[in-house]
Amino acid sequence: MRHAGAVLFVLTASFASERGTVLAQGIAVQQPVVRQFGVNTSVSVPDRGGVLLGGVDRAASGRSSYGPAWRGSSIGVERSSSSVSAHVFIHDLRAMDEALLREAGYDERSMTDNRGTMRRTLQTVPSPSQRFQRADAERFEQLALKAEQAGRNVVAEMHWQMAAKYGSQTAQKRLGSNR
Repeated sequence: MRHAGAVLFVLTASFASERGTVLAQGIAVQQPVVRQFGVNTSVSVPDRGGVLLGGVDRAASGRSSYGPAWRGSSIGVERSSSSVSAHVFIHDLRAMDEALLREAGYDERSMTDNRGTMRRTLQTVPSPSQRFQRADAERFEQLALKAEQAGRNVVAEMHWQMAAKYGSQTAQKRLGSNR
């Protein structure tokens, strides 16, 4: 897509003193010039490496003279460059899993025996949502016990229901025996 630049000159005349001096004011309106290019190729890039695929450099200059006997001049220079590159970072998901399991306290042997062991090991690590649910269930159990001690049985039952909703086995047993 290419747009040609446009320049608009507006003359405002004012007469000063008896000599008839004319003053002019120039206003420039410029539109952007947009260019696109692409590269269609295949390359081999090593892990964490990069390659320059290509580039385009452009330059232009111009000069114009004006006025009686070419007394005034205007000079313009334009330069632009663009390039395309590719950078590669390979994510080793197995190594990332092993690092996370090591951080969680699992030993090397349980991680590297075979794929089945890896899957079973990953399933034993609770997800963040499971950890939050367990914490919420414990919090509602504590609130239910405090409400029972204060003699507020209706409030205690609501807290037991919330604890059961978050997977509390104790709350499920308590609610089952109350019904």
